[in-house]
Amino acid sequence: MRRFSSSLRGLCSMASMVVAAQLGAAGFRVELDVEPDVGHTISPAGGQRALSFLKKSLA
Repeated sequence: MRRFSSSLRGLCSMASMVVAAQLGAAGFRVELDVEPDVGHTISPAGGQRALSFLKKSLA
């Protein structure tokens, strides 16, 4: 498994925050949750939150 440096994780987090702000400004409903020490992947808990968001958004 490839590990990302902390600076790259920080960059990914910052990029996610910028994109979330842009989508919100465009009128989209956005929820952003950055988990510490997860890196560039989706954790099981993050997957559950994504599923919950989709269920709420598509209901």
